[in-house]
Amino acid sequence: CDWSSDVCSSDLFWIPEGYTSLIRLINDLGLGDQLDPSGTTFTFPRDGRLHTLDCARFVRTGLRFDLLSTRSKLALGKLVKDCLQVRRHLGGGDLSALADWDRASAADYTLTRTNREILDYIVNPILACVAGEVPERLSQVDLLYSFGTFLSGMNVFTLRDGMSAYAETIAGRLGT
Repeated sequence: CDWSSDVCSSDLFWIPEGYTSLIRLINDLGLGDQLDPSGTTFTFPRDGRLHTLDCARFVRTGLRFDLLSTRSKLALGKLVKDCLQVRRHLGGGDLSALADWDRASAADYTLTRTNREILDYIVNPILACVAGEVPERLSQVDLLYSFGTFLSGMNVFTLRDGMSAYAETIAGRLGT
């Protein structure tokens, strides 16, 4: 991440431990030694400062989490509530079970349910690192799935040389 501008590189990508097929493929490609465990603690940049949240201790660290205003922390509860409502459908990566929830872009959904502060400082970084894209180009379901993964407290991995190493290795194997 470029901490000075509060923008994450698109090459920084979290791989949740539950993505066993992807982790197996990374190992099969010979990139297993590049998998770095990142744990459950995540850092969010804002105004030149880093704000840390431990998803395994979400309530305890969330109360001290000073990235958001009190108003936004309360509004964030709406996203948590929605994630809990769809939680049983969030496993396995098959998002088709959430088709009824797919009514808006992740950005529009966030602004309707919460506010700009949450979009800018929570949703955007999470989607950039879990889905590799900006909220305007992702759906409400992508947000609920990614946010649910984030809130689950599961460990995540990154590739030491960035996610581009994965694509470059596949492209090399395909001869492109």
